[in-house]
Amino acid sequence: MEPTLKESYTVLINNNDSTIRAGGGIFAVNWDNKVLVKHLQMNPQTNEIIIKSGNLNYDSMIVKPNEIQIGGKVIWYGRELSRFSSIICISI
Repeated sequence: MEPTLKESYTVLINNNDSTIRAGGGIFAVNWDNKVLVKHLQMNPQTNEIIIKSGNLNYDSMIVKPNEIQIGGKVIWYGRELSRFSSIICISI
């Protein structure tokens, strides 16, 4: 999902929300025996799920709802600050 989400990021998943709404969303999925975080979108005309990556080097894929397990919707992400970042403290 880079550049949206990098491999080292931590994500918070609402496992009670697996509904793909209009516009889609980012979800944790079990697909092809792999756990992935991907942008999912539903095609209402065909009732198929479009799996998109944030990385433009990967093509979108289309699957039927019974070919994928949605673990939940990503509702938050965070990352560790670089250990080499400069920290400036100003006292007044």
